[in-house]
Amino acid sequence: MNKKVDTTDRKILGLLMENARISYAEIGRRVHLSRVAVRDRIKQMEDSGVITQYSAIIDRNALGLELAVFLEIEVLPSRIESVATEISKMKEVTIVYQMTGPTILHVHIFIENSEKLSKFLNDKIYPLEGITRTSVYMLLKNYKTNLSIK
Repeated sequence: MNKKVDTTDRKILGLLMENARISYAEIGRRVHLSRVAVRDRIKQMEDSGVITQYSAIIDRNALGLELAVFLEIEVLPSRIESVATEISKMKEVTIVYQMTGPTILHVHIFIENSEKLSKFLNDKIYPLEGITRTSVYMLLKNYKTNLSIK
């Protein structure tokens, strides 16, 4: 059960989205609350499901993942769940969304190079039963990314 998020909670969430490692004391200074009050509010937001996880943002290039690729995969309606489940298990895949319109899965992957992309598509995506069409798009330039909100 999600609790209602007030203005102070929103300020705390904004600070955590900027830096999940910020101290309770620093948050308290910025939102004019005690460290204990901040801790209690964060704990309440965690317990109620407002905050679902904390994570580190990794530079994909540091891992040798040169390409950011987006797939639009059209799937037979009867196979959408099984295809989405199989794709979600693949280590290269970071996001799988079901979209409106035709039965489409929107998939994000990070991969080393075009040769590995070709192999990934041929060995893992194209053989999946129920896929009727796949469009592949590569990221050229990133203007904004904020994955702090689900």
